[in-house]
Amino acid sequence: MKKNLFALLSLVSAFSLMGCNTNVSSTSKGDIPSVSSSTALSSSTTNSSSSTSEEGTWIDGWVSAVSDTASIIVSKKSEGNDVDYVVSSYPVVAASLAKNTSGSVKEDLGKKFAEKYGTSGFPQAGLFIKTSLEEDTTKASSVVSFLNSFDAAITDLIGGGTNAIKNMNDYGNDDAQTTLFGFKSAVLTMCQKNNGNKLAFISKENNPDVNGFAKFQDTLGFSVSDSELSSHYPTKETSKSTDTASSLDFTVTSPSGAPSAAFSQFAGSSNLTIASPTNVSAALNAGQSDFIMFDSVNGLNLIKKKSLGYKLVRMVTFGNLYLVATGHDSDDSFSKSDYTIGYGENLIPGKVTKLLYQD
Repeated sequence: MKKNLFALLSLVSAFSLMGCNTNVSSTSKGDIPSVSSSTALSSSTTNSSSSTSEEGTWIDGWVSAVSDTASIIVSKKSEGNDVDYVVSSYPVVAASLAKNTSGSVKEDLGKKFAEKYGTSGFPQAGLFIKTSLEEDTTKASSVVSFLNSFDAAITDLIGGGTNAIKNMNDYGNDDAQTTLFGFKSAVLTMCQKNNGNKLAFISKENNPDVNGFAKFQDTLGFSVSDSELSSHYPTKETSKSTDTASSLDFTVTSPSGAPSAAFSQFAGSSNLTIASPTNVSAALNAGQSDFIMFDSVNGLNLIKKKSLGYKLVRMVTFGNLYLVATGHDSDDSFSKSDYTIGYGENLIPGKVTKLLYQD
């Protein structure tokens, strides 16, 4: 229940969750990756200008980045307020609930959005190709081979991530993995096992076409024209080659976190840069890499606004967003009377949250 700074603490619920499955309780805390703080844009919460506790709202405060939600889930606190629920994403959810065993995943918001609006989720990470590379016919076969390898990596991740886990373990120990990817290989074991796909990777075959993207026009104010899709995009690709790349011959920039696992086979390559979202955005603006993994919606908006030389070549993740109970809510029933924190208020996570929980 919502409380101000002078309110008494409420009872803590007895529900618990370890890792990525809502009913798992046997995995030791040492097996869960630590949350990297490199992607945090701000650790402070801001109250929504249109919401106050007195009005009985669903979301009472916002933080900038998903990494900022970790400490709130663990401590059940935000700026002196007792927090009942937090909107977050994996792998942050897994790492946080390993430390707060009275917490649990309350609802899959990707699934809730899909059911409400008749989609397969909502767009998140996307892979962009430099237009000049796409138009270079001398490198066309190499581009196809790279994308075939990328598609195989996504298929592996959807099916449990066996190869990605091995690649990460081959790269180095837990500390080395966390430094490069932002998490340990254990998160893939816990989030992707049993075909759970908690990280919401989307296969090449399920990449939406222009009409599929149009479904998000009314809800998220987002659509994609055919000219914004690369000729190598799944619905446009004509090559039948099944060749894959044995080495990384192109420069690639990716944010740390779940999507970076798609490049695990190239870990250690000098052509692979895994960085904070801010640095990835800078690379996109500067045209520094042949391929860039970035938030698909923001990426396309930047490309349109600044006429950047990139096109969308793959959707990568589609709907990784969850409502997490901290264990503080005494009746374990999500309502407007509970104190709830979301993230990315003006970005896709925030927009989706507001659509699903409208006052």
